[in-house]
Amino acid sequence: MRPRIEPMLPPPATPSAACAQQLQAHLTRSYAIPSQLQTNGDVALLIVGRELHVWVYADRILWDSGKIDERTRTKIFTALPAGQPARAAGLVAGRYHQIRRERG
Repeated sequence: MRPRIEPMLPPPATPSAACAQQLQAHLTRSYAIPSQLQTNGDVALLIVGRELHVWVYADRILWDSGKIDERTRTKIFTALPAGQPARAAGLVAGRYHQIRRERG
């Protein structure tokens, strides 16, 4: 049997893209959650399912927590330092499954 050859990805252009690639790899390998990665300048966007978007900046990872601030009626976002893509993957996976349960 031949060994499986993985395609080589181009090196990330920015720190945010590198972090997003790590986050994407953790989501795929550890949680079997597919995602799409898009980059634009210093921001990377990871699209997880239809309704969950994760913004990755050079210094932080940010996504919608699903909660609303009662005082201001605005969305509350969850943020982690960009150096924690594995931890972020676990939290994003939890939010992804929460959305799926809510949508039925």
